Amino acid sequence: MWNITLDPAPVPARPTLSLKGVAPKAIKRPPDAGVEFFFVWSPARNSPRVRHASRDLAITEADRLAAMFPGTPFDVFAARRVRRCLR
Repeated sequence: MWNITLDPAPVPARPTLSLKGVAPKAIKRPPDAGVEFFFVWSPARNSPRVRHASRDLAITEADRLAAMFPGTPFDVFAARRVRRCLR
């Protein structure tokens, strides 16, 4: 049986990062910031490399990988916020 997690547990709110003293131009949002995407991750495999545009596509990929690597868990995650600091 495959071990596929469809919905990760809710993440508690984290304290806000203070940017006091940092020039506003140094903080930029990447072009895809604000766009939700999904990725498949396994603790036994390499880091995720593909961003899936929908949850269904990510689940399909998790199923495909689970069939290729029996006994290996594959989790589907939703990335809701992306931030990058350029200095």
